[in-house]
Amino acid sequence: MVSSQWLPLYILYLFKFLREGKRSNFFFLCLWYLLSTASSIYFGIFLFPVSIIIVIGDILYRIRKHTFSLYKKRLLETIPAVGFFLIAFFLIIFPYIRLRVENPEQKRSIDDVTFLRAAPIDYVSVLPTSFISPYLPNKINEHVLYPTMAVLILALLGITLTWKRNCYMTVMLLAIIVISYVLSLGNEQSFSVGPYSTGTLKLPYYYLYHWFPVFQAVRVPARFSIFIIISLTILAAQGIEGMLKRKISKWIAGIFLLIFLIEIWQINTAFVPIPLKNSIPDVYTWVKLQPEPMILAELPVSLFYHGKIMEDQLYVQYDKLQKTDTYALETYRVYFSAFHTKRMINGYSGFFTESYNKLTETLENFPSEETIVSMQKIGITHIIVHSMQYEATTRENIRMTLAHSPHVSLVYSDPNDSVYKIQQEKTIP
Repeated sequence: MVSSQWLPLYILYLFKFLREGKRSNFFFLCLWYLLSTASSIYFGIFLFPVSIIIVIGDILYRIRKHTFSLYKKRLLETIPAVGFFLIAFFLIIFPYIRLRVENPEQKRSIDDVTFLRAAPIDYVSVLPTSFISPYLPNKINEHVLYPTMAVLILALLGITLTWKRNCYMTVMLLAIIVISYVLSLGNEQSFSVGPYSTGTLKLPYYYLYHWFPVFQAVRVPARFSIFIIISLTILAAQGIEGMLKRKISKWIAGIFLLIFLIEIWQINTAFVPIPLKNSIPDVYTWVKLQPEPMILAELPVSLFYHGKIMEDQLYVQYDKLQKTDTYALETYRVYFSAFHTKRMINGYSGFFTESYNKLTETLENFPSEETIVSMQKIGITHIIVHSMQYEATTRENIRMTLAHSPHVSLVYSDPNDSVYKIQQEKTIP
């Protein structure tokens, strides 16, 4: 995941702070947590159980070593920085708080969690484009969690070769792996061996979901797997360190590197050319040059489940888009918005509020008068009609209807797109 780069640093500085104390370690610990949360709210939530595992493990270790009194000193060292951390944390999560207050119905349903949980087989699954795809199960999206055999073997070597020296760290990492694996399996699973089956079992994530509302914002429990990968990677590094200290030939490490590269190698990977600055559709250049404030509605738009399944839209080029490419349409529009910088009602996210769904359902009936009046009432100023994304008969019907509508006027047109300005209601003084 492109937003996970801060997680290893957070874990590193949590260990450093628990072991050494020091305000500088606590400062960086807070910094990496804030950056992780700012990158993805998921990671801010996921780091809670991971941190609890590490802290509990460290407390048990200190009790055993009779050094638990050090925690008082650790807590005193954090006091000056806690206030600044809480202020920064509040600023980061404020948009989510506001969204929840304005849309109290917003939460992931338990069905979302069930669909996007990991399954045990996901941990031996690879992409269809993987070089080793003929030999392992093939899956896509959130269900490809294979850590590679090279990393697993090196991790086992790390456990065995450095146990005496790194016992504390190894136990902690193994605990993170086990807990993260269980949580990645989501709210429930059914396990079977041959003819024997456990039936559906409720798992710990089910209780986290119901007892701690913050987990109701999480859509993909399978992403807990990132902590499995991080922990295995640290253990694998210990394995390499152990081999080098035992003067095992360096070429063996090279063999592991080669195996790792083979396991992650991708072939026939599909690419999608996207319009760059010099080939941006003309309509967006026109929009960008308009000095007046604008709130755009780009059409066609549909409820996402009224279109094709997501997997069939992943590689659709812009000039081939159709109304049924609901995900791809909105993804391109978000991309182009970075060019024209105008406000718009369109967009793509992993969650859609009920108000957005109702508006989208209304806009599916465009160009009815009810649709245009609805847009007028919520303050939309301009409609971009992507004519070529409609079927030919619908395209002509839209053109004729809007030409005779008293609510809109044509302000821009080219062979592919048109822009209509909505006549705002006049207020009586």
